[in-house]
This record gives sequence, C-alpha cells and structure tokens, in this order.
Amino acid sequence: AVFMLIDPVSGFAPEEVQIRGLGKVLLARTDGEDLSLDELYALHDYNCHLMDMWPDWESDQQREKALTPAAFKRFTHSRAQNKVVRQL
Repeated sequence: AVFMLIDPVSGFAPEEVQIRGLGKVLLARTDGEDLSLDELYALHDYNCHLMDMWPDWESDQQREKALTPAAFKRFTHSRAQNKVVRQL
C-alpha cells in the first residue's frame, strides 16, 4: 500500500511512511465498486513498472504522461495481451 502514496514528483512515499510503515490498510475504489484482487495486482504491477521507468524519464512531462488513467489502461491492456501470447 506504500506504493499508493508515492509522490509523482519525487518518486518516493513520505519519509514517515517509509520508516514506520502503514499498519492495516483499506483500499477502496472511488466509484464504490468492489476492488478485486486482479485490480489490486494490476495497480501494484503498474506501480512497479513506474518505479522501474522513473530514472529513464528526462522530464516531469514524461512522468505526468505516465500518471494518467489512459497510460494505466494501455499498460494493463499490453500486459493482458502478453499473457495471452505466452499461453499460446
């Protein structure tokens, strides 16, 4: 859940969270729908991807482009397509 608190400029969660952790966490969707384990995994996977890519981005504009719903959708769609190809 610490990944959910990553600052889009610095790439880090707040220092206090890094040191003390979060304890018990409840994640919820803003639309009130259930959050599935698959969706939670997709968020975690995307956050890991963002952390891997962070050093390669040369501008805040590139980071901001990656932090959009459209970028997340492209990423999850690409992952789903790769999974299908690997199963073949």
